[in-house]
Amino acid sequence: MIIIELQKLSKKLEIRGAPAIGIAAAYALAFSQKRDFSINEFNIAFERLHRTRPTAVNLFWALNCLKETFIKLSGVSNIYPAITSRSNSNS
Repeated sequence: MIIIELQKLSKKLEIRGAPAIGIAAAYALAFSQKRDFSINEFNIAFERLHRTRPTAVNLFWALNCLKETFIKLSGVSNIYPAITSRSNSNS
């Protein structure tokens, strides 16, 4: 699972720098929804990534942006393109 791999890389400091950590987390969280829309899977991925680096401000910013997008689009049948698009955005 990509979330677990990202979690390991981040904890080992193999992903370094606040922006890189945020970007990697955003894509991993978006990827968690690629196969099937699942609130449970999204929440599990969100919490795992959130715990990865307790001081990473960009990580929390990126995850919270995607969570807001996820909540707004929860009625959409294929949410992956929308949250991937949000992952590509910088605002």
